[in-house]
Amino acid sequence: MSVFDTEFADKATPALVARFGQAVTYHPANASDISTAGILTEESENETPGGGGLTGNRRAQLQVQTADVATRTNQDQVTVDATSEKWEVESLGPASGGLAVLIITRIGRAEATRPEYRGAI
Repeated sequence: MSVFDTEFADKATPALVARFGQAVTYHPANASDISTAGILTEESENETPGGGGLTGNRRAQLQVQTADVATRTNQDQVTVDATSEKWEVESLGPASGGLAVLIITRIGRAEATRPEYRGAI
């Protein structure tokens, strides 16, 4: 890591999260909850075929400070405090500059269609 990267992680990352982040609670599977702030991207919906219809999953990217959430694993959960929405960590992105990237899926928001709902394609 360069001197710039170290300085940025130490000084600028907390300022970025304070300015653009929102309150979240990180729920590790095998540890106590962590109250922190994270930068949440706009959610997107991905549709996948299966079971004779389509299933929609809502995903977003959450960036948290590595200093606050040092250990991150798939299937951990996150609550966005402002909306009380629960998300599950689906995959882990790279960590750099003091920020860790989490790909999260909204819990309970998978929606399936009937095979005949959209008609023949």
